[in-house]
Amino acid sequence: MKIALFGGSFDPVHKGHLAIAEEACRCCRFDRFFFVPAALSPFKHLGTVSADFRLKMLEDALKGVPDLPVEIDRSEIDRGGLSFSIDTIRSVRNRFPEASVTWIAGDDILPDLPRWKEADELSRVSDFLVFRRTEGKIPVFPNGFRIRFLEIAPVPYSSSEIRRQIAAGIPPTAISGLLPVTAAFIEKEGLYR
Repeated sequence: MKIALFGGSFDPVHKGHLAIAEEACRCCRFDRFFFVPAALSPFKHLGTVSADFRLKMLEDALKGVPDLPVEIDRSEIDRGGLSFSIDTIRSVRNRFPEASVTWIAGDDILPDLPRWKEADELSRVSDFLVFRRTEGKIPVFPNGFRIRFLEIAPVPYSSSEIRRQIAAGIPPTAISGLLPVTAAFIEKEGLYR
């Protein structure tokens, strides 16, 4: 069994996240594909939205793509505290002991990957599928990790830019990177203002 874990804050989830999931499922033929929303990232500031709101947006977004064989793994949020990939991978491997695990993330993780918690074990128990976040120079792959690129054009959306636009007064429904259901929820709840 091949399992994909797409970790991130998803604060908010946007069209780029779904495009990455779709292309990863198409090219790698994963048996299970999990979005793994972080409780607290050790490397990234999460926005001001609660885990419950981020989960609700992610659930609504995934209902809108019934053809995509994806689901949500709540383990990091349920565990609380800092979210470490190695803990999540162990949890998944306990549930699916025969599975191979692939962690999916943007190429901006590559410089920090050797500093992730228990990086040596992480390099043994998981493959990495990285997507380009920006045009330009290809980042250096850290030694000892099994990494390959997901061949997809750089995603032109980022959650941080979406939050910035909303905070600047742009209506969520006018932001092209947002999914309609996510934009409606953000508007209704007054998030990111």
